[in-house]
Amino acid sequence: MVKLDIPVPKDTYDVMVAPRAEAILREFAVWTRNLESRRLTEEELASRAGDIEGMVVSWEPITRRVLDAAPRLRIIGKMGGAVGHIDLATCFERGITVVNASDATDESVAEFTLALILAALRDLPGLVANLRQAHVWDDRLFEELAGKSVGIVGLGAISRRLIALLRPFGCRVLLHSAHATREEATALGVELVSLDEVCRCEIVTLHCSLTPRTAGLIGRRELALLPDGALLVNTSRGKLVDESALLDELRAGRIRAALDVFPLEPLPDDSPLYELPGVLLTPHRAGATRQAYARLGSIVAENLRVFFRGETPHNQITPEKLTWMTTTLT
Repeated sequence: MVKLDIPVPKDTYDVMVAPRAEAILREFAVWTRNLESRRLTEEELASRAGDIEGMVVSWEPITRRVLDAAPRLRIIGKMGGAVGHIDLATCFERGITVVNASDATDESVAEFTLALILAALRDLPGLVANLRQAHVWDDRLFEELAGKSVGIVGLGAISRRLIALLRPFGCRVLLHSAHATREEATALGVELVSLDEVCRCEIVTLHCSLTPRTAGLIGRRELALLPDGALLVNTSRGKLVDESALLDELRAGRIRAALDVFPLEPLPDDSPLYELPGVLLTPHRAGATRQAYARLGSIVAENLRVFFRGETPHNQITPEKLTWMTTTLT
């Protein structure tokens, strides 16, 4: 049997590993686990790594020191998408395979994005607060999603699912992607256009990876293209948007925003976003469903099973893949 270490905190293990991933792992492995409700330190991780052949992690710091302490280590499975906490350079140098579960939360994020759009168009947070806290019987009129123009930045599994979810609303969907072809766009029933054209939509939602090329992709110029009253939705990464430019537009009340991600997380207590009208804020929870978290563990477990059968895992991280994928949480 293969020997693994699963050093994630107990509550993470209970949600992501047990019981679905456990059932897969039992077929080929035995493992040690962390029974504490905290993340282990670098020193603790190194102390338990001596004879393991695989690791399953969440956000534990897998540094060179930890890797040096694990001479038999062959594979690391990340229960999530971003792998910035793993010393990938050392892994590549030593031939240690790294896999992730970036596709586990696709459905959850797409559904959450649609929920944010609908909630923002009807100002659901304001309606709830007015009634519960001030007992105000709000008689404002709001907007339907049906028939609106929706601009999507980035074509991946999440945006593909979002396109399908938008279809019953009869929206005109415009797509900007550096990698999509016109044939793909046509098959999805959307229009492949420039970033400028996407930014002229009534709703713009971001679904691209954060890389050096895409950081600040939505800047002052792009925000200025949004029509008055437009809604910017971000469930991807906070640093895709120039925060200073966004704050200026929001302060002016010209556009609205629904944001699940921020350049600095948790969002600082003194952030102006808390006080600005027309802004819907959620704490980076778009992918947080019971179903998605269970998939995180089972996808990694299946990748490990494939690897130890001598096959190439589906979710393997390669140097080439790193050039376009998000590696950090924000």
